[in-house]
Amino acid sequence: CGIDGLVGNPVRPNLNTNLNLSSLTIPEILAAGGASLFRGLSPGQRVGNAGRNILRADGIRNVDFGIIKNTRITESVRFQLRADMFNVFNERNFGIPNTAINSGANFLNQWGTNGGNRRIVLGARLVF
Repeated sequence: CGIDGLVGNPVRPNLNTNLNLSSLTIPEILAAGGASLFRGLSPGQRVGNAGRNILRADGIRNVDFGIIKNTRITESVRFQLRADMFNVFNERNFGIPNTAINSGANFLNQWGTNGGNRRIVLGARLVF
């Protein structure tokens, strides 16, 4: 039942359908009825009949890249330039949809994003 089920917020509701939801995308689930495909738990019921992890989100695409240039100044001293780039191609990664059936308009909202924008960090270092 997970920690949410133990504190009173069940994460596995009951299903009102025979559809195989694990094979459908979020837009297909919304078109098939959205929240009406699920129902809350009966009094005293801790876990619904919906399978664990039946809803899938899109994959995450993220490419990080780093380069370092070491330059020897003397035998024991070197200078280092560094560039680290995170999310190099600035991919938009959609968040995991809200699966709480009592969340109203936010139910299965897949438009939130995770991961942030492209970030570039430049650095210099003197090693002696």
